[in-house]
Amino acid sequence: MSIWDPFVAKERRKRLLQGGHKVKKTHDGKAPKWTDAELRFLKEWYAKKPSAWIAKKLRRSEQAVRNHAYQLGLRFPHRRKWTKEDDDFIRTWYRKKPIGWIVEQLSSTTAAVHSRARTLGVVKPRILKSSRNTDYSMF
Repeated sequence: MSIWDPFVAKERRKRLLQGGHKVKKTHDGKAPKWTDAELRFLKEWYAKKPSAWIAKKLRRSEQAVRNHAYQLGLRFPHRRKWTKEDDDFIRTWYRKKPIGWIVEQLSSTTAAVHSRARTLGVVKPRILKSSRNTDYSMF
């Protein structure tokens, strides 16, 4: 069988999308139930290693690892809770200062600050760019 065979190419693409490893499947095409050893491994490593690494070790898809970790209530320890002071800081400075400055002050990420601002109902004023002529002197 040639590597250019459409079926082989499809399987190779699928493996690449799943982290470059073959994912375990049962005879009916479904993923097997999680074993106790896999659950222990997931609990031990989820906060320490990326889900792609865990998926490769367990021969499961990254999505399966993330879904099962979520079901078990596993979270990354680096995600911190927002404090009242953080919320007040965002409310005060989000509209006035560049996002980079706010991120630096809070030791957070741009996405996290934007998300928290949206949750708090704080929005930056939008500057609308118009392709129309804005010369109103003719009226």
